[in-house]
Amino acid sequence: MNLGELRERANLTQQELAELLEVNRVTIARYERGEREPSIQTIIQIATHLCITTDEVIRALLEAKKEEPQ
Repeated sequence: MNLGELRERANLTQQELAELLEVNRVTIARYERGEREPSIQTIIQIATHLCITTDEVIRALLEAKKEEPQ
């Protein structure tokens, strides 16, 4: 499951998650596409807001990296 799916499962839009993390919506989109990697602190915050483990966040981020065109 990728980060976008996890976010949607938590009934949050990119904008809503961005506001919770105090980042720009584009930053969330880049995380979801595997174009940018969040800090460890941000991974913890994402997990907290999505009510999932940090392991699930990391797996979702790795999934996005695999899907990213080379």
